[in-house]
Amino acid sequence: MEEHGLVDREIHAEVPPRVEYSLTAPGADACVPLAHLRTWVEHNIDRFPGPA
Repeated sequence: MEEHGLVDREIHAEVPPRVEYSLTAPGADACVPLAHLRTWVEHNIDRFPGPA
């Protein structure tokens, strides 16, 4: 997602190593349609077969 500009990654030179992620403006914009998709999946999950 970082390569596509949806998140920023900040690496901290610490022991133990630490990485922080944050949404970019396009990443934040994607939250609205993805939330709608999640709601649709939650309402329709029973329509799909489970794992084999």
